[in-house]
Amino acid sequence: MPNDVEDAFEYVNNVQTYILHIHGPLINEQKARVDITDIKPFFDVIVPDNEPLSIFKPRLVKIILGAEKIDKSKFGMKVVHAYPIRGYHTQEKVYIRIITWNHYDRRRILREVRRYEMGTASDNDTSKHYHRKIAHEKKLPLSERAILSGYNYISDTDSPHYSYSFRVSVDNYQSLEENKPDDQVITEALSHDRTLVLTWDIET
Repeated sequence: MPNDVEDAFEYVNNVQTYILHIHGPLINEQKARVDITDIKPFFDVIVPDNEPLSIFKPRLVKIILGAEKIDKSKFGMKVVHAYPIRGYHTQEKVYIRIITWNHYDRRRILREVRRYEMGTASDNDTSKHYHRKIAHEKKLPLSERAILSGYNYISDTDSPHYSYSFRVSVDNYQSLEENKPDDQVITEALSHDRTLVLTWDIET
């Protein structure tokens, strides 16, 4: 059960790389730290409807390279399609996903892009508590017990704060099966019992 989560970084091939530290007790109640790796911070930039991707992308690269301490080794790009969160849309929009090695560079690039009033998504502007965004996107169980697979166990731990240390890829840190989210339980129930579910919210 995690009881402390912190954003951190380590150097991989001389590159400052984001890593997530999770502290908590094992099933036997002994303290452990889990380092979650292979997390690539990102945000999305909306491609304008009136500008071809072939023109917009080079312009975006030029803007990004104007950010402080940023060069071409600090970010990558890929084209994605998604429905915008705001408004009603019948078709997916085209986005360019900006992928960085750490959350500090992500923030620098995001702020530079916003200076040019470009539309962005997945774009919370903070380098603090970035793990909340990661937990939401990757569905990481940060308030319940998790199970690790394909992990590396580090036996020689000198820290007075924990006895065990593990490293695991973000895709191999998952919730225990018996701790399924409520919405998953409801979905499975409705597959057998097609009942109309009503909810309401009372403000006080």
